Amino acid sequence: MYKSQRELKKDAVRAFLKDCKEGRFDGAYVFSGEEDYLKEHYFGLFKKYFLGPGDDQFALTVFDDMSFVLEDFLDELDNVSFAMSNRILLLKDVDTRKLKGEPRKQLLDALAAVPQGTAVVFYYDSAYLAGDDAARRARQSEITALGKSARLLEFSRQDARELVGWIRRHFEAEGKRIDDQTANYLILVTDADMVALNNEIEKLALYVEGPDVSREDIDEVASRSTGVNIFEITDCILSRNYDRTLRLLTACRLNREEPTVILYHIGVMFSELLYVALAAARGITSVDTVAADFGVKANRKFILRRYFNAVSTLNVDFLKQCIGLISEADRNLKKSRLNKWTELEMLIARMISAQIRK
Repeated sequence: MYKSQRELKKDAVRAFLKDCKEGRFDGAYVFSGEEDYLKEHYFGLFKKYFLGPGDDQFALTVFDDMSFVLEDFLDELDNVSFAMSNRILLLKDVDTRKLKGEPRKQLLDALAAVPQGTAVVFYYDSAYLAGDDAARRARQSEITALGKSARLLEFSRQDARELVGWIRRHFEAEGKRIDDQTANYLILVTDADMVALNNEIEKLALYVEGPDVSREDIDEVASRSTGVNIFEITDCILSRNYDRTLRLLTACRLNREEPTVILYHIGVMFSELLYVALAAARGITSVDTVAADFGVKANRKFILRRYFNAVSTLNVDFLKQCIGLISEADRNLKKSRLNKWTELEMLIARMISAQIRK
């Protein structure tokens, strides 16, 4: 039976947890992926099962990319073999690409012979995989290579259906209720990030006096992600609401957002709109099909559903023109002497003008 990469990653995490519960441990692990909340949660479970109850202060040795020296790590690995209890050597965001030739061989040989009672954990947070496409690919390639010498666990962003169930369970634990539509709105506001969702659930549980959480409660309390501001900016462009767009840009500016980041997200959203418009023109209305055909991440499927409602009033040529304008603005941001926020405002005006002329 065929399984997607996403399902295979989930299976790997389930098998890892089962082994932990039954006392079967590997010598080395790699914790990676976009979802930091799940990564931290499962690393916490691993510590509990591997180290047992009590303070892990003396059982956990941490190296980061700045402090990592191969010789020190190898010495520590040898030393812990004499310890009376289990120990974890945690390497946080350590870029092993720096190790070439013999030093790299020494590291891989050490991972193949980790002493019993010791675990080496490479832990990479989502920021490690940030940056341009080339940097992300290079780092992901190294993580995959490490996975050949250690047990690789990758924690992907959850899709909307999974998150809705998770949100409802967490609110129920706080004595609150939330319906699916409101939960989906909270997902949109937090850009489907589980760390942000957890924080907002805690805030809302304290703020809401009655049993039910409403959209108005979310608007009153929740911190809005860059993603939701960008989504509203996109909506305003499509509805030709220039004044509202400028107010949203001002909010992004006050939040110290980078204009280049905002432009990138606008580009992503208009690219996804084009995917949906092309699919709809061919009679394809399945969100799963569009996501698979165009490589859209699972956690953005709920946004694709909203796009299907929008594209009925749009045409492909207009969306292609907008993407061309975004590409031109990207070049201008890199070389223009104009204020970058002014460049963004000019882009918005051009896109709205193109929408009026279509």
